Amino acid sequence: MQIRGLTFLILLIVVCPPTSTSAQTSADETRLEELRQWIHAYTDWRQWADKWLGKRQPGVFGARDRREKPAPPDWLPDYCRTTAVIEGTFAAGCRLLDDWQDDRATALIRKQMLDARTQREAPARTRWWNNIHFDALWVTTQVPVTYGVVGIHATHKIRGRFQIFLAPGAILLNVPTPNGREWKPATDLGVSYRLLDFKCPGRHRVATLHVNIAKAWVVGNQESFVDSSVELAGLSVSFK
Repeated sequence: MQIRGLTFLILLIVVCPPTSTSAQTSADETRLEELRQWIHAYTDWRQWADKWLGKRQPGVFGARDRREKPAPPDWLPDYCRTTAVIEGTFAAGCRLLDDWQDDRATALIRKQMLDARTQREAPARTRWWNNIHFDALWVTTQVPVTYGVVGIHATHKIRGRFQIFLAPGAILLNVPTPNGREWKPATDLGVSYRLLDFKCPGRHRVATLHVNIAKAWVVGNQESFVDSSVELAGLSVSFK
């Protein structure tokens, strides 16, 4: 009986040899290399898609062809679904697989939501020259009329469309005197209200039109019919 049992064991080993650990290691290394190549290709595609998804990418002779999304290794979905513990590069691959399985519409919506959130969270940046106003066509309502021909002032936004003068501005007035009308320099303070944006004729630069109400103090006004200070209303333009 002992001889028969030993013979059966030998035959079993010959017919069904144990699995080679070296073969298993070689297969794992092959999978690892395939996964690394796909991770690199898909990450590169994702960066491109985040920038150009839903837009035409310009090229030398027109728009460039759309880049195809790299497909993962065939074995990866089953591996991620059935393997209990996933670590290292394989774990990174399974996370990217979830991202890869999103369809194009879902990816586009996600990108739009990300862009919108980034825009909301980005701090508003205003160049200092956006608050510099160039004045023209100012006039008083009182008689005799004083005209504000040209001037400049800086503002600070307080709420909505309203702004206040940040410091006294400078304006050149045309005022009545006993000897006729004369040019007088003045300083002014007041408030501005933003009306609308428009493009400068022949240029792509955007400007903003404001209406202003201000009080101006005339310099050297002893010979004028008007008081040393006048109230004016007029327009100003700032540039973006």
